Amino acid sequence: MSKVKEIPVKDYPKYVEIVSKAYPGFGLNSDDDKKKLINRFKEDLRTDKGLAPYGVYKNKALIGAIWLMDFSMNVHGRFLNNGGGSMLAVDLKFKKEHTAKDIMQFFIGHFRKRNFSLATLYPFRPDFYHRMGFGYGAKINTYAIKPSDIPFNVPKKHLVDLDKKDIDAMQACSDRFAKNRHGMFLRRPFEKKRFFRPKHHNVGYQKGRKLEGYINFIFREMKGTTSFHQNLFINEIVWENREAFIELMSFLHSQADQVNRVVWPTVLDQLHFLAVDPRREEDHIEFLEGHPVNLQGIGIMHRVIDVEKFFEDVKGHNFGDQSVRVRIDIKDSFLPENSGTRYVDFANGKVSLKKSGKFDVAIGLDIAEFSSVVLGAVDFKDLYEIGKADISDEKYLGTINRLFHSDTKPMTLTMF
Repeated sequence: MSKVKEIPVKDYPKYVEIVSKAYPGFGLNSDDDKKKLINRFKEDLRTDKGLAPYGVYKNKALIGAIWLMDFSMNVHGRFLNNGGGSMLAVDLKFKKEHTAKDIMQFFIGHFRKRNFSLATLYPFRPDFYHRMGFGYGAKINTYAIKPSDIPFNVPKKHLVDLDKKDIDAMQACSDRFAKNRHGMFLRRPFEKKRFFRPKHHNVGYQKGRKLEGYINFIFREMKGTTSFHQNLFINEIVWENREAFIELMSFLHSQADQVNRVVWPTVLDQLHFLAVDPRREEDHIEFLEGHPVNLQGIGIMHRVIDVEKFFEDVKGHNFGDQSVRVRIDIKDSFLPENSGTRYVDFANGKVSLKKSGKFDVAIGLDIAEFSSVVLGAVDFKDLYEIGKADISDEKYLGTINRLFHSDTKPMTLTMF
């Protein structure tokens, strides 16, 4: 493995140059574009001590790098330490030389040493990270609904415009929302600037002095739009209660004269029940396909990087009120020390990890699928049905499924 160390400020220009070539879509074409990103790096490090860029060096030259971030993630109502990785980039001259693998091994090892049980990232190629043990999170559903089809038109007496002086209130509102939403991260200081980027607008639901919800959005030219009629794209929406949600929906409903479609990417898969007519603009139907309602895609990916620590972290969680002794066989080819057999006893939903012992049923799966199951992104029975998980006795399939089933898919608004 090559030498990996924290990147000094003098090497930021080289890192940005590597990023510009690895991700042409970022638009880092001019010297000015690159200077802005360097200054953003410096500002993020100045304001947020939970971030650090690390690089791979060969003959003292930077050849690849990644940003590492400390997150706190709501896992079934308990906040666990979760290590984030972002902007992994490799010098084009050193691709196919295991540079990315060296970076990922360092990434996982860095957080294991610090006693984290989870790691997370947004993939540039899901298959690449899946082979390294990262499991798929909840699918992102992107709806495109006519404002007039949002069926709420109540008085908007609590809505206010938000500006930069409201940033702290917005982050506090988001953190309160996170405490009641499985999968959510507490916000880091570096995220503050995301709310007030150019062309972004913010409307809040404020009751008294307390902000209890907000919507961050931009107008975009898309299919069916004109200079006077555009789509409203939701970047983020947060609500602490039903009243806040309904009033924010009424705000969207009232934009029909200017807005063609409200475009909303979300893990929520029940929003087709919200709209009077949830269909997208595509006007076609086939008997088995049905009416197009939303586009779907893969977003964030998660990984259990220390199985023993994970079960220790979730000791207070109730695993479906189930009582069963389970042998769990986990394959982790990227991190062999994480592979192996664990004996886990569940008593009325409470978990205890054993070194050995008797068991009622054995299950087996890859670390990527294990990560997706224990975080509630997918049910065990669904993986078993498609051949991605094994069980020694099918009569326990329902029990195992209830152990790890989550009523809600993990929701994440943090982008990194």
